[in-house]
Amino acid sequence: MNAFAGSDPEFVKLQKAYASLSKDLKTKVLPVLGAAKPTGALAGGKLEQATAHWNEVAHVMDDFAKGRIDPIDATQKMRALTGGKTVLQVAEDVNRLMAGGAGKVGM
Repeated sequence: MNAFAGSDPEFVKLQKAYASLSKDLKTKVLPVLGAAKPTGALAGGKLEQATAHWNEVAHVMDDFAKGRIDPIDATQKMRALTGGKTVLQVAEDVNRLMAGGAGKVGM
Protein backbone atom coordinates (compact mmCIF):
# COMPACT_ATOMS: atom_id res chain seq x y z
CA MET A 1 0.00 0.00 0.00
CA ASN A 2 1.76 3.16 -1.24
CA ALA A 3 0.05 5.48 1.24
CA PHE A 4 2.34 4.22 4.00
CA ALA A 5 5.56 4.96 2.07
CA GLY A 6 7.44 8.22 2.36
CA SER A 7 8.26 10.71 5.08
CA ASP A 8 4.78 12.07 5.85
CA PRO A 9 3.63 11.97 9.49
CA GLU A 10 1.70 8.82 10.44
CA PHE A 11 -1.55 10.78 10.62
CA VAL A 12 -1.15 11.93 7.00
CA LYS A 13 -0.17 8.43 5.87
CA LEU A 14 -3.29 7.02 7.50
CA GLN A 15 -5.48 9.66 5.83
CA LYS A 16 -3.93 8.84 2.45
CA ALA A 17 -4.49 5.12 3.02
CA TYR A 18 -8.13 5.67 3.95
CA ALA A 19 -8.66 7.99 0.96
CA SER A 20 -7.16 5.43 -1.41
CA LEU A 21 -9.18 2.55 0.03
CA SER A 22 -12.39 4.59 0.01
CA LYS A 23 -11.85 5.45 -3.64
CA ASP A 24 -11.19 1.79 -4.52
CA LEU A 25 -14.34 0.73 -2.71
CA LYS A 26 -16.49 3.39 -4.39
CA THR A 27 -15.10 3.01 -7.91
CA LYS A 28 -14.22 -0.68 -8.14
CA VAL A 29 -15.86 -2.82 -5.47
CA LEU A 30 -19.29 -1.29 -4.87
CA PRO A 31 -20.20 -1.09 -8.58
CA VAL A 32 -19.34 -4.78 -8.97
CA LEU A 33 -21.37 -5.69 -5.89
CA GLY A 34 -24.24 -3.56 -7.20
CA ALA A 35 -24.27 -5.45 -10.48
CA ALA A 36 -23.74 -8.91 -8.96
CA LYS A 37 -26.40 -11.57 -8.88
CA PRO A 38 -27.22 -12.97 -5.41
CA THR A 39 -26.01 -16.55 -5.96
CA GLY A 40 -23.76 -18.96 -4.10
CA ALA A 41 -22.10 -17.43 -1.04
CA LEU A 42 -23.93 -14.14 -1.71
CA ALA A 43 -27.46 -15.56 -1.79
CA GLY A 44 -30.21 -15.11 0.77
CA GLY A 45 -29.72 -11.42 1.45
CA LYS A 46 -25.96 -11.74 1.91
CA LEU A 47 -25.23 -9.64 -1.20
CA GLU A 48 -27.30 -6.76 0.18
CA GLN A 49 -25.59 -7.13 3.57
CA ALA A 50 -22.15 -7.13 1.95
CA THR A 51 -22.99 -4.06 -0.12
CA ALA A 52 -24.32 -2.18 2.92
CA HIS A 53 -21.27 -3.21 4.96
CA TRP A 54 -18.74 -2.02 2.38
CA ASN A 55 -20.71 1.19 1.84
CA GLU A 56 -20.39 1.92 5.57
CA VAL A 57 -16.67 1.05 5.55
CA ALA A 58 -16.16 3.43 2.61
CA HIS A 59 -18.15 6.13 4.42
CA VAL A 60 -15.98 5.93 7.56
CA MET A 61 -12.81 5.96 5.47
CA ASP A 62 -14.03 8.94 3.49
CA ASP A 63 -15.01 10.84 6.64
CA PHE A 64 -11.52 10.43 8.08
CA ALA A 65 -9.74 11.16 4.81
CA LYS A 66 -11.68 14.43 4.51
CA GLY A 67 -11.11 15.41 8.15
CA ARG A 68 -14.72 14.98 9.29
CA ILE A 69 -13.70 12.54 12.04
CA ASP A 70 -10.44 12.18 13.96
CA PRO A 71 -8.09 9.18 13.69
CA ILE A 72 -9.22 7.69 17.00
CA ASP A 73 -12.89 7.73 15.97
CA ALA A 74 -11.98 6.39 12.53
CA THR A 75 -9.96 3.54 14.00
CA GLN A 76 -12.68 2.65 16.53
CA LYS A 77 -15.43 2.74 13.90
CA MET A 78 -13.34 0.71 11.45
CA ARG A 79 -12.55 -1.91 14.07
CA ALA A 80 -16.23 -2.10 15.06
CA LEU A 81 -17.27 -2.56 11.42
CA THR A 82 -14.60 -5.12 10.58
CA GLY A 83 -14.39 -7.23 13.71
CA GLY A 84 -11.22 -5.60 15.01
CA LYS A 85 -9.22 -5.45 11.78
CA THR A 86 -6.47 -2.92 11.19
CA VAL A 87 -6.39 -0.67 8.13
CA LEU A 88 -3.81 -2.99 6.54
CA GLN A 89 -6.08 -6.00 7.06
CA VAL A 90 -9.00 -4.08 5.57
CA ALA A 91 -6.77 -3.13 2.64
CA GLU A 92 -6.10 -6.84 2.08
CA ASP A 93 -9.85 -7.51 2.12
CA VAL A 94 -10.44 -4.72 -0.40
CA ASN A 95 -7.71 -6.13 -2.64
CA ARG A 96 -9.36 -9.58 -2.51
CA LEU A 97 -12.70 -8.01 -3.38
CA MET A 98 -11.14 -6.22 -6.35
CA ALA A 99 -9.60 -9.52 -7.47
CA GLY A 100 -13.05 -11.10 -7.60
CA GLY A 101 -13.13 -12.79 -4.22
CA ALA A 102 -16.35 -11.16 -2.96
CA GLY A 103 -17.54 -14.43 -1.48
CA LYS A 104 -14.20 -15.02 0.27
CA VAL A 105 -14.05 -11.86 2.40
CA GLY A 106 -15.80 -11.94 5.75
CA MET A 107 -17.69 -8.95 7.03
